[in-house]
Amino acid sequence: MSYTNDAQLELVGTGAADWDTSINANMAILDRGVHVVVPVGTTVGSGEVCCVASGGVAMRWDVRSATNVPTLMSYKAVASGELAHLLAVGVVRSMDVWSSWIAPGQPVYVAVDSPGFCVASYAGHPESIGLALDHTSILFRPGFPAAFPELLTAATSPGVTVVGTHADFALLLGNRGIVRDLVVVSSHDRFKVQFWSGSSRVGSELVYETLTRSLATNSGDVGSTYFRDAAGFFYQGTDASTPYFVYGRITPQTGSSVTSGAFGVTIVAERFR
Repeated sequence: MSYTNDAQLELVGTGAADWDTSINANMAILDRGVHVVVPVGTTVGSGEVCCVASGGVAMRWDVRSATNVPTLMSYKAVASGELAHLLAVGVVRSMDVWSSWIAPGQPVYVAVDSPGFCVASYAGHPESIGLALDHTSILFRPGFPAAFPELLTAATSPGVTVVGTHADFALLLGNRGIVRDLVVVSSHDRFKVQFWSGSSRVGSELVYETLTRSLATNSGDVGSTYFRDAAGFFYQGTDASTPYFVYGRITPQTGSSVTSGAFGVTIVAERFR
């Protein structure tokens, strides 16, 4: 008996054969999706997400890897060194191993501390591997929910600041996305706004900065000035302990007509999930 290379469809021989059984088995394989056959370099459990390592072997995907990306999923357990028939894109069903660890209708992620293991929470890593159809079924398509960014609005009041000092703030927006709109209201009419990729604001990447000058008085609040910018900068959290914040700093500048006052900051962002 012979099979195709990757989908492992049975090539039915000539002459007398159990055609019904072979055709039904082939249909069940095709119904799942697109498959590939590769050797595995470690034991892979049922329903685990894999990557293809540099040696051409499939390994359970570790989300902390700086180079590997999720590419395949197993639908049965495979021992190290064996050739595995793995899913590239498609549906895996009746996987009782997941049980309540995934939520129907929600994106599915891989646990940070358990390579390959699927969970509902994206805490610690933003790379989604698909969508939960029910508690035991997954539409496997790495990055698929990221096609539907979530629009978020977040606001904070950094507190009273004086010229020569600064106020730091953090806005809960998600691990990665694009800041589309920035609004600042303050009695200061000259200040600098900065955003960093990490929480320390020292040594991390400065992703955005603007310096305001001679702001017009906001007609809706005669006691303050109003600054709005279509910021348009991409952010990705790099702080492992609290990775879902956008970190910023506001610094009143010399030349401001007001020496002290409180800031109000509002950000509209698209979060990639």
